[in-house]
Amino acid sequence: IQDFATMLSEKYGVDPSYAYGTLAQAEYIPEIIEKITKPAEKMNWYRYREIIFTPERIQKGINFMDKNKKILDWEYREYGVPQSLIVAFLGVETKYGEVLG
Repeated sequence: IQDFATMLSEKYGVDPSYAYGTLAQAEYIPEIIEKITKPAEKMNWYRYREIIFTPERIQKGINFMDKNKKILDWEYREYGVPQSLIVAFLGVETKYGEVLG
C-alpha cells in the first residue's frame, strides 16, 4: 500500500498520507474478485447495446447530466475525464443509482 500511495503522490500529486489512509481501508472480498473475473456479459456488442442503451436509460443520462453539470464540469477540469464518459459509466453500472452494490 505504501508503494502505491507513494506512486500516486509522485505521479498525480495526491497527498501520500491521504492515499495511504484511503487504501488502508480497502477490504479484500473474494466474491467481488469472482464477479469481476467472470463478467456476466457473454454476448456480442450488438445484443448488449440493445439491452443497455434503451431510450429510458438515455433520458436518465440526459437528466443526470443536467442535474449534475457543475460537478461534472469540475471533474473534467480537475481530472480531464469527459462528462459523457462518467455519465455513461454510471448509467451502465448503476442505472444512475438504481442498482448499487
